[in-house]
Amino acid sequence: MPPHLAIVGLGEAHFRRWLKLFRATVRHICPPDVAALFMNRALRIAHSFRLAVAFSRGETTIGIEPIAENDL
Repeated sequence: MPPHLAIVGLGEAHFRRWLKLFRATVRHICPPDVAALFMNRALRIAHSFRLAVAFSRGETTIGIEPIAENDL
């Protein structure tokens, strides 16, 4: 987590881009059921990281909703 917190301007757009790239990768190399498991975990991790980034900046986390795969 610390390296991520040091990135100035890290925001939701970056997490969405990473999730899209990750999804494309797991869909390419994994069977669908395994890809879904990996993607579910990635979405949870992204949400946790987004909360941690906001908290570390002293921002409110109240409005931070998880990114849904369908919204990518």
